[in-house]
Amino acid sequence: MNGYSELDHFLHTDPRDVGCTQAMKMVHVYAELVATGEPPEQRYPGIAAHLQACGPCGEDYVGNCLPRARAYGLAVVTADPNAVVDLDLEGRTERVVLAEDPVSRLVNELVYDHLLRTAEAPASH
Repeated sequence: MNGYSELDHFLHTDPRDVGCTQAMKMVHVYAELVATGEPPEQRYPGIAAHLQACGPCGEDYVGNCLPRARAYGLAVVTADPNAVVDLDLEGRTERVVLAEDPVSRLVNELVYDHLLRTAEAPASH
């Protein structure tokens, strides 16, 4: 980057960007949400904005995601700027059963309750 492009990048920083310190405090939580299929960018938009803008923090985030992806059996695919796609980590097809604790039971009950309240009843014939 030359001086002008660095200045231009700085001037166009997303106002939601929380910065390196805050992002690194929460990157492990953010990575865990990704691994479990949650949309972390909705819960932590400032961290999402920062990880998109900051190369070093983005690399730390990927470093946090890979062990979690391996634990959950997720496949990891990367693409470079030339659109070359590579499989970095092969996924597993068997179901991963996580340990159940009071918090996970509460979350499961809340999700089940929400599904019951919002699901359409099948049409009777």
